Amino acid sequence: MSVVVQGQVSLTSKREFVMLSTSKVLSFIDNKEGFMVYFFEGQRLIHDLALIHNLKGEGFHFLRDSILGSQLLSVFLKSKENFGFYIDSEDPYFRFKIETNFNGYMRTLLLPEEFNNFPEKINGVYRVSKITEGAPDPYNTVIEVKEKTLNEIFNQFFKQSFQVNGKVFLSKDSDQSAMIMKLPNTNIDKIDSPTERMSVDEYWEAHSEFIEQLFSKAHNDQEPIEKEFLKKGLHLIGGKDIQFRCSCSRERMVSGVLGLAHSTSMDDVFQSDNSIETKCDYCKTYYEITREEIKETLKKI
Repeated sequence: MSVVVQGQVSLTSKREFVMLSTSKVLSFIDNKEGFMVYFFEGQRLIHDLALIHNLKGEGFHFLRDSILGSQLLSVFLKSKENFGFYIDSEDPYFRFKIETNFNGYMRTLLLPEEFNNFPEKINGVYRVSKITEGAPDPYNTVIEVKEKTLNEIFNQFFKQSFQVNGKVFLSKDSDQSAMIMKLPNTNIDKIDSPTERMSVDEYWEAHSEFIEQLFSKAHNDQEPIEKEFLKKGLHLIGGKDIQFRCSCSRERMVSGVLGLAHSTSMDDVFQSDNSIETKCDYCKTYYEITREEIKETLKKI
């Protein structure tokens, strides 16, 4: 699978959103040509992430493109599965995480928080973790990257981890994306050889004008998107909501501070203060933890 970035313009930064519908991936089938087209309407998700992350300019474009490209792959997750995609780049330095589960809940992290760069080439490692609830061990891959673009890293990730014959296209007009996937031949066991079918590139060439026009309309609701695809002979076979959701809680933050105080000392943690303020790196929520509650909890251990 490969990714084609058609542009890096986010409408989130251009207009004010009111009552956006929940973002979702819609799955359409082209029975005549033997292709699947997955359409990600991501305006609400990108809007929500823009409110969370203190990013501007190129840094936000980097986050946007990464989200629009990665969330289409949630359609390949089975029940109780989730995947994590991580980039640890040393040149330029940044740490990037995307985690998504079968239910369509995702969270992302980009450090440093004021990362305002869209790196042309990345040097470091990327990691993939695919976890199934109840399985003894996750599937993990760590691959070194040298002088690779974000597209090249995603291409490698898609090909090795999902083994899909397709391409992802990002809109230049809206916070939307589409993935084209070629289905296997259905008559492979017949005596006659399968009819020569279009390649992924040929299918995109034949449908690019339609998809790009759909991008430009920036429909936020499912119904008009579905109608546009139906006009082209593609039928909706499923959809999945995609939402930002963080699993942090005050209890988890207290547990982290408790562990630190237990391994060092109260004074090392709190210095001369009666409380400290902790922050979740994913959703940027602040939690105030007091010296007294940690002290009382330590007594019970």
